[in-house]
Amino acid sequence: MESNNRNKFIIGLLAGAAIGGFAFYYFFSGKVPRKASYSKKKIDLSTISSPHSPFLFIRDRTYFEMIGRLKPSVDAEKHAGKFTKGTLLTISKTIFHLLKSEFLKNYTECRELRRKCMTNIPDYATEYSKGVRRGEQIVEEATSEVLRDLHLDPVMYERESVRISNEDANFQLYGIFMLESLKSQLPSKPSGKINKETLIEYYNYQLSIYNKYKFSELIDYSAESFMMCKQNHLSDLAAIKFEIEEEDLIRNQVLMNEPEIIELHRELQSRFFDEKQNFISFPY
Repeated sequence: MESNNRNKFIIGLLAGAAIGGFAFYYFFSGKVPRKASYSKKKIDLSTISSPHSPFLFIRDRTYFEMIGRLKPSVDAEKHAGKFTKGTLLTISKTIFHLLKSEFLKNYTECRELRRKCMTNIPDYATEYSKGVRRGEQIVEEATSEVLRDLHLDPVMYERESVRISNEDANFQLYGIFMLESLKSQLPSKPSGKINKETLIEYYNYQLSIYNKYKFSELIDYSAESFMMCKQNHLSDLAAIKFEIEEEDLIRNQVLMNEPEIIELHRELQSRFFDEKQNFISFPY
C-alpha cells in the first residue's frame, strides 16, 4: 500500500517530461565537485558570485538572509560531525534559490534548441545531452557556491547527504518538489488554461505515436540516457501539437490528479519502464 501511494504521489508530481532529473540526481546523491574548496574569509556582500563560477548566480538579499540563518546551525552540526535532515533541507533550499535563474534559463534554452531537431534524432539527442550536462554543471557550481559561503567541506556535505538519503527515502522527494516549483515560475502562454479533454488527447497522442520513433541511432547510449531522451522527444512532440508545456501541467495539479489523467500517465510511464527493462534485447 505504501509503495502504491508513493507511486501515485510521484506520478501526480512528475507531470510530463523528465528533464529535471539530472539536477535531482546530482543534487540529492550529494555529489559535489571534489576539487571545490571553501574559504574562511568573511562572506563578500556583492550582488553576484565571484568569477570562479561560469554562471551568473544572483546573490540577492534573500540569499544572504538564508545564509545568515543557516550559519549557526551549520557551524554547530559541523563541529558535532553530524547534520540533521532539517539543516540539509535548508541548505538544499538555499542552493535552489541561488541556481533558479540559471536553471530556468538553461531549461528554456535547451527546450528551444532541441525542438529545432525534432526530425533528426541524433541532433536532437546531442542538443538534449548538452542541456543535461549544462544543468548538471549549474547544480554543481551552485552547490559549491553555497558550501563556500557556509564554510562547509564538500566531502562532509556529500557524506551527510548520502547518510540522510539512506535513512529516509522521502528526503529525495524534496528535490522533485523544488524543481517543479522552479518550473512553475515560468510564464504561461496566452492560450489559457488546460482542460481535461485536451489533456487526455495530449497523453493519448504520446501513446499513439510511441512506437513511431525507434531511436535506433542511439543504440550506444545507456538505457537511462536512451529513455530520458526518448521520453523528452515524445513530450516535446505533444507540447508542440497541443501547446502544453511541462510548467502548465505543474500548475494544474488538481487536473493532473483526475483518475483518467493518472491512469494515462501511468500507462505512458509503464511503457517507458518496460522498454528500459528490455533495452539490451532491442531488435536494432
